[in-house]
Amino acid sequence: VFLKGGTALDQLNQCRILAFDKTGTLTTGQLQLLQIERQGEELYSSQKILSIAYGLEKNAVHPIAGAVQRYAQERQIHPASVEHFRTIPGYGLEGEVAEGKVFMGHPDYLTKEQLAPLQKRMEEIRKEGRVLAVLQIGEQSVLFSFQDQLRQGLEGTFQRLQKGHQWRLLMLSGDHMANAAQVAAALGIPEFYADLKPEEKLERVALLSREGGLAMVGDGINDGPALARATVGIAMGKVGSGMAMDAADIILLQDNLELLDWLLSKAKQTETIVR
Repeated sequence: VFLKGGTALDQLNQCRILAFDKTGTLTTGQLQLLQIERQGEELYSSQKILSIAYGLEKNAVHPIAGAVQRYAQERQIHPASVEHFRTIPGYGLEGEVAEGKVFMGHPDYLTKEQLAPLQKRMEEIRKEGRVLAVLQIGEQSVLFSFQDQLRQGLEGTFQRLQKGHQWRLLMLSGDHMANAAQVAAALGIPEFYADLKPEEKLERVALLSREGGLAMVGDGINDGPALARATVGIAMGKVGSGMAMDAADIILLQDNLELLDWLLSKAKQTETIVR
């Protein structure tokens, strides 16, 4: 556990709320691409679809990007050439390929007309606990479904946190409500918020910090502002982004969340000695 100064221990004792990001924090963040499903008329081959997705995701650092990159490389698919590439914060990536304008990311970015024929299948995928992304190539919609895994041993960690400390535990996630609910239920987290855009997560963290002091645990680029705004920011050291670690007050160097209980007890002991 790396602490950026003794004030982090002091501030931990002021916190009564402990919030967790989901993907990459409570889960491994090592997504596996399970299925690619074309919706409607099949305008492009599977190889072309994967090549375009790889072209969009090859320079991104999100867990979905890593899963697409590994999947394409294993099949020796080369990335398509993407021009006018840009990131849409909280939604995904877009650009232009030979086939036209393309987008990959959160389905909410699509129009209602584009979403309507996808809704039924998207709900089925989410009920299975999978992470979902959509690739839009002109009029062709393609659903990508991914599987994530909970970190091992977290159930015991959360039981100790709930038993040994007077904490209000909650989870903040940008994922769909169904996925977030499954993780919260598995870990016994009584309160969670899902479908949060980065700016919404930041607003929620600011509000909670005013309510009673908030310690926030996160890993990704999107978590950087929230970690900086929290009373105490705690970043994951292995899977975490550089921005998250820069913004945090404390870093778990080996992503070992089970040390949180020890850290909180050590903060309390330190305050007792100082007093």
